[in-house]
Amino acid sequence: MDVFNPWSNASEWSNGIPPEIHPPDAEVLTLLLNEVKRDRMLVLEVGSWVGNGSTRVIVEAIRDVGGTLYCVDTWRGSDNVKHHQRYREHYKDMFAVFRDNVRASRADEMVKPLVAPSTEASKRFRDGTFDLIFIDGNHAYSQAKQDILTWLPKVRFGGILCGHDCDADYATLDDNLRSEIERHGEEDVLHNTSSPGPPAFHPGVVKAVHEIFGGKAKLWLESKPTTIWSYQRARPRGVLGLVRSLFRKRAALARVH
Repeated sequence: MDVFNPWSNASEWSNGIPPEIHPPDAEVLTLLLNEVKRDRMLVLEVGSWVGNGSTRVIVEAIRDVGGTLYCVDTWRGSDNVKHHQRYREHYKDMFAVFRDNVRASRADEMVKPLVAPSTEASKRFRDGTFDLIFIDGNHAYSQAKQDILTWLPKVRFGGILCGHDCDADYATLDDNLRSEIERHGEEDVLHNTSSPGPPAFHPGVVKAVHEIFGGKAKLWLESKPTTIWSYQRARPRGVLGLVRSLFRKRAALARVH
């Protein structure tokens, strides 16, 4: 399996801004893309930012099959991420940085940017449209959960919904850390200084993935040094299964709001 290393050529980074996905993440993301690979495949990414990390990994994985990548972002960054705030102060137009990185990777024809909030962008697509959707937007619990619930129906049956920064298994955390997640779930990172477990992790993503999927989502951190999670969308069994699936989705959305 050929895997593009986003850290391999710093000269291609527009304005010298490094990728926000690392080689082990690129390996797992490429593996997931290969699982659903087919001619003219459609992929969507929530949270493309500067376009030289997961965007580039996806482009290189689907280039040979004539795939298309939709990139959803506001290009304003996340208010709860300090380095995003610093970039906004220094660079007046983050979308221009993204565009330059896409051009450098010769992917202008493959990449379709959508400058919009995640939920608004989702309304442009029918259910079952995409072979794979990768979520790496705002990591706050409320936003991460809404992104997952919003985009899951847009994945075709047999396709994959996956995401970044699920760097702990909620089911194995002790009660103290779970209480900390309740208090700090809207923050980007929780620093753990007193309990057994990871020294730092993204509490909102960890809780959202657990609540929605439980043990049905694969946490790749269990086998590789990566924070990617994935879920393959199965077809509901019969009419009753479909009704139950719709009911669960509506109930989950109601809890978010």
